[in-house]
Amino acid sequence: MIHHNSTVSRISRIQKSTTFLKECIYVINIGMNDYINNYFAAAPNYRYDSSELLSTEDYTDVLMVQYYRQLKVLYNLGGRKVALFGLDQLGCTPLIVKRWLLKGRPCQLLVSDAVYVFNNKLKTLVEGLNKDKPDARFTFINTTSILQEKKGAIVTPPSLPIPTKKKKLPDYTKYFARSCCPVKDLKDDWQCIADSVPCPTRTTSTFFDSVHPTEPTNIAIATRSYKALLPTDVYPYDIHQLTDVKH
Repeated sequence: MIHHNSTVSRISRIQKSTTFLKECIYVINIGMNDYINNYFAAAPNYRYDSSELLSTEDYTDVLMVQYYRQLKVLYNLGGRKVALFGLDQLGCTPLIVKRWLLKGRPCQLLVSDAVYVFNNKLKTLVEGLNKDKPDARFTFINTTSILQEKKGAIVTPPSLPIPTKKKKLPDYTKYFARSCCPVKDLKDDWQCIADSVPCPTRTTSTFFDSVHPTEPTNIAIATRSYKALLPTDVYPYDIHQLTDVKH
């Protein structure tokens, strides 16, 4: 937010009015590192005591307070259209699956439950912001709906076409999260090994490294967040609807 404040200040020196910021759409996607590299961290270099001091509910409340403060700053800087992306199924990432030694189970339910708590509280935060700031529009993008766990699979895996209203959701039960590139120590690190050769066909992997999704998965998320396929994908607007709001 400091950088954005600096950018707005530079713009205001060039032109007096910055009211055009009301028509900009702000896309915010944060929170993953607060869990993977903090609350559920295991590697010595990333060890925090958050999980020992706070319950999942309390930790998420702390994050929501900080989130609200940042969004309030954004609002004061002129932001009026804001899309907030929820967390996806972090418990199903190769990093978490390996770190927790799940022995064939596709997801760590404890981490998935934390994601559920975070997303529900973020949705509630969006509701409150829309009531408190009637001249603004905030919306929640439910990534867990778009990439939903289904018997250990990720809905809309990148190797299959993105479903539309004319096409039913296909069977995803045979698709499991796997990395496209080799990772040195999958348990404590998520990055691809330097100069390593990634998988030849990106569409066969949901994740590029052990945390970040492949491009086709991101395309699926972008497609359904811009124009929702299911009612659970967004709340209360998709991004296309935000573009139609005039201030």
